[in-house]
Amino acid sequence: AEMGNLEVKDCINNGNISCAHYNNNAYKDLNCNIQSGIVGAFGYSKTHSTYTLTVSGCKALPAYIQGYRGATAGIVGYAENATISDCEVTANFSGSTMAGTCKAGNNSSYKGCVAGILYNSSISNCTVMSDIYTTSAGSEYASPGGILSIELGKCTISGCSYFGTMTIAKLDKGHFGGLVGEAKGEDEDTLSVSDCKFGGTLNGTVVNENNVMGLAVGTANGTVSGISYWDGK
Repeated sequence: AEMGNLEVKDCINNGNISCAHYNNNAYKDLNCNIQSGIVGAFGYSKTHSTYTLTVSGCKALPAYIQGYRGATAGIVGYAENATISDCEVTANFSGSTMAGTCKAGNNSSYKGCVAGILYNSSISNCTVMSDIYTTSAGSEYASPGGILSIELGKCTISGCSYFGTMTIAKLDKGHFGGLVGEAKGEDEDTLSVSDCKFGGTLNGTVVNENNVMGLAVGTANGTVSGISYWDGK
């Protein structure tokens, strides 16, 4: 979508998603494969969009959402100027091979249970209970996040919760985090993460009260505060 402002409210997706389209380009080329439970891509162009996207009260509840390369998300795949709030995700993003008859690799590198890739956007009060499998595939580098995979700049994450098992087959040059996989904003401190909680197992490390802060965001960029451990209950 890129023809005006868009508002999506109180939508529920119970349908399984498997996208096996081959595309060996990373998101920075703006031609990577994108799959998501509610909104695929908004403002996906070479120049930043001026339109706004609002997504609230939506749920992604299918058995699985899987993708081959590119970005995979429960609510929004790629967006600029987005406000995402009060959403729930229980979809499964795990498994190295897609379910069903496809049997292609479930190799999407940029998996965020709420959003895949965001710029100038916010996520608030979203809850996720999902497992994730990812790997550095082709020209892409695994950067999974329990809430958001890639932050391109000027994003805030607040009041969100994640619990699950995150498995990374090949980390290579990528990053991972219980809340945000990688902050890639051009300026430092463009990402703000506050008052969130998460738990589970991240790349073999069991999250607890002592390490939760350090595992919240995969890169050191941004401001992170008020992070607490959550046992998923």
